[in-house]
Amino acid sequence: MVQDRKICIDIPYAEVERRRALLAQAEQLKRPPRPPARATFTSRFWLDAMRVDYARYRADLEYMVDCQARARKWILENIYDDSLPREFACDRHSFYVAPLTFGCALAYDDYMPWIASHPVAVPADLERLRRLDVNHNPAADEEQQQLAEIERIASRYTFVYADGIETVGCARMAPTLFSTAPFSLATDLMGSEIYLRVKEDPPFVHELLDILVQKYIDRREFVIARYGGAREELHLVDDSCSILSPETYLEFQAPRIQALHERYPGRLGIHIDGQSNHLIPIYAEVLKITRLFGFGPMVDKRLLAERLGGKCSLLGNIDPVLLQSGSPEQICRNCREILEIFEPYGGFTLLDGNNIAPGTPLENLAIMRRTAEELTAVGRR
Repeated sequence: MVQDRKICIDIPYAEVERRRALLAQAEQLKRPPRPPARATFTSRFWLDAMRVDYARYRADLEYMVDCQARARKWILENIYDDSLPREFACDRHSFYVAPLTFGCALAYDDYMPWIASHPVAVPADLERLRRLDVNHNPAADEEQQQLAEIERIASRYTFVYADGIETVGCARMAPTLFSTAPFSLATDLMGSEIYLRVKEDPPFVHELLDILVQKYIDRREFVIARYGGAREELHLVDDSCSILSPETYLEFQAPRIQALHERYPGRLGIHIDGQSNHLIPIYAEVLKITRLFGFGPMVDKRLLAERLGGKCSLLGNIDPVLLQSGSPEQICRNCREILEIFEPYGGFTLLDGNNIAPGTPLENLAIMRRTAEELTAVGRR
């Protein structure tokens, strides 16, 4: 049984608020006093850095919550960037809750699960998906039970900042919204076979995608009705689409994102960290996205700035491999190049592109914010 715990964090909460303000201004397409800079990482980064027992972390919710509480302190005290305090989360399946719900088996490697099976291949599989209740099935029921337990455990934690401000526990925890865009989720369900089927059996793929759109809506409506949350905002992961031609994307993926956006109008955010130069015109002119999060290092920076700079909040795109193994001089040079291209447009956050690898030196991560600070100190163009 977890006893009430106070965790002291050796930075003032005023620093957290300063970071929050910088990030908010960038999301509003403004030019904040300096460009915000932060590292994105899943738990595999800090699990490795803190030498957490991953098997126990997955199996024991009290241990999971305690590790996350200690990680909040460790990240804020040791990573010099503009990250906000990490929220508590049900982290047993990382971001693979949707594939698990639809029938994928997961394999659990060190610090990260992976998809081990692809359950959709024939028409009977589509019928099974059509009948699936995405809100009441073994995976969904397990997640909701675990979230309630994590919320109960987390309520015993108080975080005390250096200026005396205290924060307690966590907000009500809602089940995962399916954030993987329809075609990318379909690749989880079919594996690489889907890239052949778009040519050999397009009706099958279209039917699958239409089912996934409806299941996304079913899930979102359930979560909003029971737990609240923003209705008119979409943030979708588009990673598996980087190898689609523009024509194939326009046929299979774009209409499904448009259908979701019509149902949930407002901000439309896309994450894609592959080579997506050929999709940028579609994002800009067809989907009219308002946020591009974690775009990868292979993206043509000047093309992206010309098409979306000042029209869409942009977050990217330092090479995570460079951050892990590059020299300080190389990293600083890359940060300067990115900032010089994107910062004048406003709405820009310097970010890795995307997902910091375990073992990345903390000193290398700090270069991101220091370079942004130096840009401000010497004056903007």
